[in-house]
Amino acid sequence: MPVVVGGPIIFWPFSMDALPEEALFNQEKSNDDECHVNVKDLSNDDAEIIIKKLPLNKLMVCMNSSILPFDFDEHYLKFRDIVN
Repeated sequence: MPVVVGGPIIFWPFSMDALPEEALFNQEKSNDDECHVNVKDLSNDDAEIIIKKLPLNKLMVCMNSSILPFDFDEHYLKFRDIVN
């Protein structure tokens, strides 16, 4: 089961059409987060198929209530320290 960790959040914007019919969106409003939407009822296999089709240059980061393009040079060390 996926685990939601602390921020900042990295995400890809994608079309709902990319998801199978059984997948659901659940918008959570916590910590003044107006843009965070969880995808529910999506199998790991379906998630892997979708993720492999998404280009890395479309990654976005949500920091301090702002959505910015993910800059590998600027953000990589911050995220490496979070996940390791």
